[in-house]
Amino acid sequence: MHRPDAAFHRSLYRMTRNDYLITTAEIHFNLALRQWYFCSKVVQTSDWTGVDHRPLAAAIADGDAATADAHIREHVLHDSQQVVTILTDYGL
Repeated sequence: MHRPDAAFHRSLYRMTRNDYLITTAEIHFNLALRQWYFCSKVVQTSDWTGVDHRPLAAAIADGDAATADAHIREHVLHDSQQVVTILTDYGL
């Protein structure tokens, strides 16, 4: 589940052609993955689902920056909130 997701994220970083952004995004993504792995060990649930990046990929392919931006913001906000909720609910 995580390999295709990570590959997708990393391909987005490379598309920027911005070495500083690529490096910084990679660092932050690796930290986010560590949080997800930790949370998935603490919370055993069938609710863990992969993120469907197809709408984001379609927006990028269509050159629709506003829609792509909206998808990215929603994704980051949703996943960040899930981590915060888990850490808070379990007193971690």
